Amino acid sequence: MTIQKKLTGLILLLSIWMSSLAQDISVIGKDGWRLWLDRSASWENDSLYLPSADLSTMDVNPPTCGWVNLFKEVRPESAAKGVVANPALSLKVNVPGTVEEYFWDALSNDNGYGNSGDYVGVSWWGCDFKVPASERGKRIKLYFSEGIRQRAEVFVNQKLVGYELAHQLPFEVDITDIAEPGKVNKLAVRITDSNGNFHWSDFDGERWGEYQFPLSHGFGGILGEVQLKVVSPVSVSDVFVKNKPSLTDIDVDIELRNESNISSKRTVDVEIVEAWLKNA
Repeated sequence: MTIQKKLTGLILLLSIWMSSLAQDISVIGKDGWRLWLDRSASWENDSLYLPSADLSTMDVNPPTCGWVNLFKEVRPESAAKGVVANPALSLKVNVPGTVEEYFWDALSNDNGYGNSGDYVGVSWWGCDFKVPASERGKRIKLYFSEGIRQRAEVFVNQKLVGYELAHQLPFEVDITDIAEPGKVNKLAVRITDSNGNFHWSDFDGERWGEYQFPLSHGFGGILGEVQLKVVSPVSVSDVFVKNKPSLTDIDVDIELRNESNISSKRTVDVEIVEAWLKNA
């Protein structure tokens, strides 16, 4: 789809009006997340998978404390040292966040020098969320807006629903078959931080078992907000706006996704408005 229109402002906002293709988007975990360090988990020799891998072929790695004990005892952020001292405890945190952000001083015994507060291994991040009962019949998805580091295994209601190894890139997980509209659902994200550096050199690599990885900063966690998306079976999956050499022309690529079993014909209307008027 190409749009060519006279533009009167320098700052623009593209609005796509499609009531039948609408998305309901909300940020989950606003009341806080829980973070638990799974220091007994094994990960060093795991098989790793590229994006879009078949989940049914993967080993499922539940928390070593058992699901019933995961996030059972939660302490405030100020109690990080006590949580490090007691492996049964979890910490109340926010997302975006990293293990090092919350535990650096506790792990380094207030040393803080070099990489003394780095955590290598498995951590679990969890929160509850609710899908309105009125949304039954729609597609339900989780969107990790700025990705993770370094590997994420995503569980909803104790079921593996997503896997991501391409860190620091946004990704989406369809949880339609697992989420229960009208009830409280439980999200648990198993993050594995296998390596990393704390300087700007990236000419070396690091190994994770039999795999070679390019170096990246050694922080493990969820790097952006996590959104709950409830969409119609036919919906807008992506919008990309491209500048052109002419100051008054743009190209807009709109990707529609039909996740139903029925062919559908829809109309897309696009409106361009000045951003300062939209936000006034």
